[in-house]
Amino acid sequence: MITFDYTDTSGDTPGGRVQLTRVYNTGRSETHFFAVPSELTVTGTPMSGQVRIANACPLYSDATSSTETLTLLDAGGFASNSLSTTVTRPAGAP
Repeated sequence: MITFDYTDTSGDTPGGRVQLTRVYNTGRSETHFFAVPSELTVTGTPMSGQVRIANACPLYSDATSSTETLTLLDAGGFASNSLSTTVTRPAGAP
């Protein structure tokens, strides 16, 4: 599960999407898109709140870490905010 806070001064987050980009330490990468609000949970207002993505499991294969970048794109296609973190592969992860 991934949870993050967002802000969007135009207030048009409904109809937008969240882009999740993963780059594994092996060089492999993947990008996923989640429609707002149908494919994730949004709490707050269209201008600010929190997004929760329930099904965002990485597939590490032979990688030991991934850098995950999340970007909220509002209905106009504008990036509201973006954040990035590096995650170490948990024990037992596929």
